[in-house]
Amino acid sequence: MSLPVPEADEPARVLVVDDSPSARQLIVDLINADAGLAVVGEAKNGLEAVRLNRALAPHIIAMDLTLPLMDGLQATALIMQESPNRVVLLQTAARCWPTPT
Repeated sequence: MSLPVPEADEPARVLVVDDSPSARQLIVDLINADAGLAVVGEAKNGLEAVRLNRALAPHIIAMDLTLPLMDGLQATALIMQESPNRVVLLQTAARCWPTPT
């Protein structure tokens, strides 16, 4: 598997996915503080993340686990089927992740 690599003179393109506007803004600010990274889009749910992955072709996706409409794991599974070389960083501020029944 080869990872997506930006051109030498361009920053890595990042899609930020989080349902919390304040968390999303914090992540955007942290990413934009690095000259080697550039936020190219923001999504507030898993369905939007899948759609924006197709439209924007980011190098990296910062994905929250707990999202409305489609959670981060489901969205990541779909994204990886369509874009197997995409780098997805999963994070959550949730205190516990529900276990499958």
